[in-house]
Amino acid sequence: MSRRRLDMQAESELARFLDVCFYSRLIDSGELSSAQRITDIEMQREGIDVIAKKNGWQALIDEKAQLYYINNGLPTFAFELGFLLDGHETIGWFLNEELHTDRYFLLWPNATTSDLEHLTAKDFTLVYGLMIKKKSIQQYLQNLGLSKEHLLKRLHQLRADGDIGKHPSGNSGVYFYVSDPSQYSESPINLVISKKILKSIASAAYNIKPDALERLI
Repeated sequence: MSRRRLDMQAESELARFLDVCFYSRLIDSGELSSAQRITDIEMQREGIDVIAKKNGWQALIDEKAQLYYINNGLPTFAFELGFLLDGHETIGWFLNEELHTDRYFLLWPNATTSDLEHLTAKDFTLVYGLMIKKKSIQQYLQNLGLSKEHLLKRLHQLRADGDIGKHPSGNSGVYFYVSDPSQYSESPINLVISKKILKSIASAAYNIKPDALERLI
């Protein structure tokens, strides 16, 4: 199975888990009035996985999960700045202003198996999630001197240099990472932010279990 197909299959199973164990419970508790899982391909390409609503308010949520680190959650999260498509630099989802996302739901999953090919919704045992406004992350980085313009400049510099691995940003808990093209043909370049920082700017944090939903902040 191709990596892309494997990713889509695993994401679909996680979505099924979240629909039942997260969004449905928020609706039952009155925290949301509705949560619509987006199946339209064009809307998904615009960075929308779920539209959540309550009393005229709505959130356009893009779910991002560490599916390749199940049961071994990293103390960080990677935000895609750019990747190669047919050898040409393409803007990644974090810098793409054409996407309509206004919130990221960052997810650290645990499950009875880490085999993505056979992973099902019933396998998830605990998913830690941070709901963060896109503007909150952008403002935090802006305050560090990491504006969109600066990030784009670093993206092109790092691509031109061709040095794979970790590169400092000049700020604690934030760094750049250039992936090895021999392992990932798209060779993404990410901005990596510590979980501690992300938690400090999140609007909500949750422990999501098959039998319970706990709001932490």
